[in-house]
Amino acid sequence: MRKSSSKYTSKVTLPVKKDGNRRFYGNYRPLNAQTQQDSFPMPPIDDVGLVGKIDMIYCFEYLIWVLANFNVT
Repeated sequence: MRKSSSKYTSKVTLPVKKDGNRRFYGNYRPLNAQTQQDSFPMPPIDDVGLVGKIDMIYCFEYLIWVLANFNVT
């Protein structure tokens, strides 16, 4: 670990547990306060209609094809 002057840093402490070992603890509350909520979150897959599921399957298969043929192009 090292010191940082970034506005996105979080305090880190290593408290001692009951058994004597140390536990990593990061206080992320200040970082979470800076985070903006997503106005349009992705809907659960169960709420997407059949057309949306077919579109997602097509996009996934296309991504696999692109990755498989990456070195060819």
